[in-house]
Amino acid sequence: MGELDLLQDNTWQMAESFGLDKRIEKLTGNRKVGFYMWDLECIELVLSDLKSQNDVDKIIVNDLYDKDREAIDYISNNLTYLISR
Repeated sequence: MGELDLLQDNTWQMAESFGLDKRIEKLTGNRKVGFYMWDLECIELVLSDLKSQNDVDKIIVNDLYDKDREAIDYISNNLTYLISR
């Protein structure tokens, strides 16, 4: 199971997130995808929940969580920079 499979298997946890669940279900992994900040925060919550479960691949969950946090931090840092200008 890869990162995309993990996300697609858990879209049921994203049902109230402005269509994020449907967007992830449609992903094929062939091109880049963009997420809004609130999408990344939703994914972070799902991954945090998965971290506490025993029946998932912890390496994939942790790698995906780190990528998600990196994207959130990048957006936050650049937004702060733009606002302070």
